[in-house]
Amino acid sequence: MRSFVPTPLNAYRAAIAVLWGSLIAPNLAHAQDQWADISPGIRVLHRVTRHADRSPLRVHVVVLDPCLAQLSVRATTPTESGMLTSRWARRVHARVAINGDFFDRPTRPLGPSRGLGQDFAPRESYYFGAIVFSSPGNLLTISQSGAPPTARDFLATQERIVYQGQARIDRHVRHSQQRHPRSAIGFSRDGRTLALVVVDGRSARSVGATTPELALILRDLGAWEAVRLDGGGSSTLVVDGRVINQPSDGGERAVANHIGWLEQSGPGEDICQRDHTISDGAPQTDASFPASARPARMTAVLPMHEPTIRPVASTARNGSLSTPIQ
Repeated sequence: MRSFVPTPLNAYRAAIAVLWGSLIAPNLAHAQDQWADISPGIRVLHRVTRHADRSPLRVHVVVLDPCLAQLSVRATTPTESGMLTSRWARRVHARVAINGDFFDRPTRPLGPSRGLGQDFAPRESYYFGAIVFSSPGNLLTISQSGAPPTARDFLATQERIVYQGQARIDRHVRHSQQRHPRSAIGFSRDGRTLALVVVDGRSARSVGATTPELALILRDLGAWEAVRLDGGGSSTLVVDGRVINQPSDGGERAVANHIGWLEQSGPGEDICQRDHTISDGAPQTDASFPASARPARMTAVLPMHEPTIRPVASTARNGSLSTPIQ
């Protein structure tokens, strides 16, 4: 495994990576972690562990530094719908990609979706937990109220599973208490670390996770906010065109949309030093938000069905995090 060597341009990112790695204490006993650095600002974690009932569990994580100017977020366009996640990633030259929203057929996501400014056909009366969209500087933002009209790329998510550092579950959502393959996106509190997470399931190697278990996995990975994407046979995580998890169908499933990160050549500029995103998605200058008080890259609004959402009690053992990364 290649070591992460800091440079003057990414020294703070090295510190974040070390902190993130050191704080990812196993939520479940006897976790075996394997890290790999694929480029400055992008790390991959493969975790082999067990649930408290000793059932096997495998978790795959891509940790991104969203403040790197070389990285830009990209969502699926309507003409790219219905593709395998790996094929879509290769087509758009994404270094990393994950499957997106639920769908009723491979070319139609259930929630609002836009790629490169092109909207999918709107749907009626579909519940979504939050919108994930590209904000100024190509940072990723989550919002309960929907994406702004100026957002170039966005997709809907099924459920907000971590809110302000607390694992939560919406009982309106089906299949939450069954173990299945899962996909999710999580953010650290300061918005400088983003995690794409896929949990393998439906196999002897990994039984999958319930939604509460997925929420605890994200929380213990340091997520201050996290949302759940489509799961089951759709759960796919791709790095450099290769699927790094084990899809439960035995191979990839064509899905309606995806989200990925492209890497361009250029200086290692820190876009988080330049612009900050507040709850309405508008940028603020460093004079408005000093470095010591950078806001998270998401809107702090309550989930849609707040009266039915309850905190998840943790059953974590052996040194799991009591607080997320600050």
